Amino acid sequence: MKILAVVVLFVCFYSIASKAALVAMPESSPKGPYLRDIIKSAKVGEVIILKTGTHKGPLFLSNEVTIQGPEDGSLATIESDKPGPVLTISGKDVHVKNLTLKTHSRAGLVVHLQKGTGHLIENCRLRSKGKINVLTTSHAKGIFHNNEFIGGRTIVSIKNFSRPVFIDNEFPNASGEVFSVRNDSSPILVGNVIRNSQGVGIYITDNASGQYLKNEIIGPKHIGVLISNDAVPELNSNLFSDCLLSCVSIQGPSRPTIIGNTFKKAMSWAVLTKGTSRPIILDNIITSSAYGLLFKGETSSIVKGNNISSVGGSAIYVTDSARSIVENNTLRDNNQGI
Repeated sequence: MKILAVVVLFVCFYSIASKAALVAMPESSPKGPYLRDIIKSAKVGEVIILKTGTHKGPLFLSNEVTIQGPEDGSLATIESDKPGPVLTISGKDVHVKNLTLKTHSRAGLVVHLQKGTGHLIENCRLRSKGKINVLTTSHAKGIFHNNEFIGGRTIVSIKNFSRPVFIDNEFPNASGEVFSVRNDSSPILVGNVIRNSQGVGIYITDNASGQYLKNEIIGPKHIGVLISNDAVPELNSNLFSDCLLSCVSIQGPSRPTIIGNTFKKAMSWAVLTKGTSRPIILDNIITSSAYGLLFKGETSSIVKGNNISSVGGSAIYVTDSARSIVENNTLRDNNQGI
């Protein structure tokens, strides 16, 4: 039902009334109007089409406006060399489409989704040389769809009760964390591809929750998903492949649900739980990996219906003071069972 609501919201973003578009000239043009000037006087519902070339930020967007790239599909860029965001988005129903968004400042970021609802960032290329690529805060809600994210030690920082949705985005070769989800935030991530990240793929902590569905985390050089500090996420139908460390690591008093995921070629544990965590692990497939499921410390787990095969070490290992309900799992061709 929740996913249906997201789809309905996504479709509704395309129902803006049709009206004549404004045209912004690039900075290289001797005559305007330029994007920064149009934004200052833009009215609610305005559509702004950027001509091919480079347009200067930073920009603060709070009206119900749409900014999009050239209609012929050529490249238009909004960039800034100043500290802070290239785009700060507030209010409601700000749509940004078919553009390259870029910061040259190491103290900069690309998009700050500051607050409000109904925002859409779609078919964009986001480039950052700063610490963060995208920041969402203050109960902000919006959709990031079919974008490519490059750069930022943390690519997406989600915090302070924000509720963004990320659908079908690409995150290749990240140098640090891809998603950092904190402070009671509850995002929805569907169909994103995180490939060859040097840091944690998704870090969920500090009472954060959310739904993480049908994402692919491939070849991380760190932990695929790290869950800690009272986080309560649901990981459902994701693909984990070629994880150098644990595909999923659960720490502290967290209570995640791990259901229907596929773990392939894990070079360590597919799922590692420790501390006082209380995960529910149901109906997952673990195959061709070094190890299966590890439970240690005072963790208390429910482990049912999982299919574990061709594991080099233990399929399920319960140690220390860990308490687990382990039922109706299928174990085949593993070096060790339970």
